Amino acid sequence: GDLSLIPGEMLQHINEVSEKNIVTVPMQPGEVLLCDNYRVLHGRDIFDGDRLHAVSWFGDEKLQDDSAANKPGDLLNVVLNSAF
Repeated sequence: GDLSLIPGEMLQHINEVSEKNIVTVPMQPGEVLLCDNYRVLHGRDIFDGDRLHAVSWFGDEKLQDDSAANKPGDLLNVVLNSAF
């Protein structure tokens, strides 16, 4: 958290531990996966074909800058958060 350099040995250890704990989640068209970014490290594997990738943030916070809601690709986030 203090932005100091992380030693290479520590990064290597983090990478090894992360890779040993990979869990694949096979998905079918139309399925949705919600991840809590505070609890899981997640990524996406290489694949062929099209996909819809949408991101949303949930919480009680109001956007500080309402113009942020007009950014391209943020429509799903705005819709989901205004529904709650």
